[in-house]
Amino acid sequence: MKSTTTIQSGKGITIILGIVIFFLVSRFFFLFSGANPAIPFVDFVYQVSGIFLSPFQTTNSSAEISDTSVLDISPLFAAVIYAFLFQVIDAIVTTIYTYINQSKKEALSNTHQTPQQI
Repeated sequence: MKSTTTIQSGKGITIILGIVIFFLVSRFFFLFSGANPAIPFVDFVYQVSGIFLSPFQTTNSSAEISDTSVLDISPLFAAVIYAFLFQVIDAIVTTIYTYINQSKKEALSNTHQTPQQI
């Protein structure tokens, strides 16, 4: 059974992952649909997603479909990689919390021995 702290950290990781994927997928659809970058929300999404996308951008990852529409798969690739990395981070955090909780339980059980056990 997972402890409350582990569950809370897992939820936090899931929320952060959801935000990152939202920006990356939004960028993909905005580029694909030819959204106007002069619109403040579209510009904001491009700026924020650019932070997460910078390690994944390559020179050959996009193709112009029309004058305004671009097919760029790097945001989708980045979303998949981030999802994998966040799963690894979640597994590490869960393992650490499980180890800490087991150590605490063992320490408590060793200090609360009954007279018959001594």
